[in-house]
Amino acid sequence: MKTRAWVATSLAWLLLASACGGGGGDEPDWILVGGVVLTGEDDAPRAEALAVKDGRIVGVGPRSLIEAMAGPATRLEDLRGHVVVPGLVDAHGHVLGLGFSLRRVELRGAGTYAELIRRAADRAAEQEPGSWILGRGWDQTLWEGGEFPHHWELSAAVPHHPVLLDRVDGHAALANEAALVLAGINRDTPDPPGGRIFHDAEGLPTGVLIDNAIGLVEPHVTPPSRAEQLEALDLAVHHLAALGLTGVHDAGVGYNPTLGLADPQDPGWGMVDLYRELLAAGRLPIRVYVMLGGNGASPGQEAYFARPPVLGEGDGMITVRAIKVGVDGALGSRGAALVEPYTDRPGTRGLLLRDQATLDRLMSRAFADGWQVAVHAIGDRANRMVLDAVEKARRDHPDVADPRPRVEHAQVLRPVDIPRFARLGVIASVQPTHATSDRRWAATRLGEERLQGAYAYGSLAGAGAVLACGSDFPVENADPLAGLQAAVARTDARGEPEGGWRLQEALSPAAALACFTRGPAYAAFMEDETGRLAVGLRADFTVLDGDPLTVDVGTLSALKVVRTVVGGRTTYQASSP
Repeated sequence: MKTRAWVATSLAWLLLASACGGGGGDEPDWILVGGVVLTGEDDAPRAEALAVKDGRIVGVGPRSLIEAMAGPATRLEDLRGHVVVPGLVDAHGHVLGLGFSLRRVELRGAGTYAELIRRAADRAAEQEPGSWILGRGWDQTLWEGGEFPHHWELSAAVPHHPVLLDRVDGHAALANEAALVLAGINRDTPDPPGGRIFHDAEGLPTGVLIDNAIGLVEPHVTPPSRAEQLEALDLAVHHLAALGLTGVHDAGVGYNPTLGLADPQDPGWGMVDLYRELLAAGRLPIRVYVMLGGNGASPGQEAYFARPPVLGEGDGMITVRAIKVGVDGALGSRGAALVEPYTDRPGTRGLLLRDQATLDRLMSRAFADGWQVAVHAIGDRANRMVLDAVEKARRDHPDVADPRPRVEHAQVLRPVDIPRFARLGVIASVQPTHATSDRRWAATRLGEERLQGAYAYGSLAGAGAVLACGSDFPVENADPLAGLQAAVARTDARGEPEGGWRLQEALSPAAALACFTRGPAYAAFMEDETGRLAVGLRADFTVLDGDPLTVDVGTLSALKVVRTVVGGRTTYQASSP
């Protein structure tokens, strides 16, 4: 068997070399040798060399055959033992939010409420009175008692600036008194649909706002200028390239006043224009797959379908083909919609941001008009609603062969719903680092029985579902290597918990790598362009200092990015390769 497999692989390489042979004007621009090439191909997963011409791969295989393709102008480069993998792609992130978060108060890791207050007060001391203090990343489950805070202490420490601090999941926020006054939020303010205002025992607002209630404050935030938006976007995309990412799926680019996307009737074309401006200036180092819309205020349905999708603009750098909608909130803030009540709060089953009929109509229209639908669904009730909507749309539109609907997060599932993903052709767009972040309190929210269907990446893959992995940055660290470790070892970058959390749901190293390469390519209808290293595909690849398929799984996040290449162009180079 080994001999037959070797002969078959060798024949494949020989056919490749003859098809791409050098000579004349066909010689490659660039050949990489002296390392390992992980192709992502099932029949020939490893190679010794890679050849690139005009931004596409023209050869991959044994070093001797690829070097024979070289011509006088070919640049030959020694990889020095490094490992080339298909370009890593984050299938779910928020790019403009990342750009601004890199400049705002960083609250991740704040182990106490006092630490949050200190960081906010330090920033306030640097700004003019009356200016907004914005931040993100706090997580009350890290604090003693694990309960949501009250704004009193924050308001006392920062009395002269309105403050709005997003929770790590983006589905809750803390406002100080100055911000509440500006927004007119008081004891008599009703909860908006799909949102919740927390009150204390005296009926006064605590400053904690859940999901759509955050929208009561956001219109009062001084929006950034267009120049500031471009600056933040530029900062974000180059940060992502330095992490080894060759692409990102921007998961919802519609109305968000705090980011300067202030038109509630614009599903996100203004953000697309920002990307176009970066592209025209030669400042877009990664491919972007844009999802119109988002989780917050949404325009009327017609706004999504007023223009046709944008397919591969700028030599494949910008694609707009998906619509992002939200069904529920987040588990940490108890906004995720559950079938049964929360174990630690029996009086609530979470929040629904839209009803089944509305979701059904949008799904059906998108199927008919050639748009992909990507639905934020975290709780088991929300996930069931999405699967039901897809099932109905498939019945209503049997002629639509390949709509590729997506569930963004697919975080808590009823075991009976897991096989429906593959059966209905629903892509599970998951974020492995959520499992390692949420494991401290997930059982408290869900109880042991429901935990069996939570963060169930192994079960989804085993049932035949297509997985596309991301991070949900800036909720989590955008580093895809941390995502690989979370998927394979079920530990965070610190190696916690020892031995991994619910290791039965771990992915193999090869499956995890595919989840950050082939999965996102398929989820973006780009599997014939990216996701693998094969002749004819775009030369998008990431160079690492070690082999992610053979290193100790607990050290995956310690691998270093040596180079990021998009379309044959180096978009990031480590200073010491």
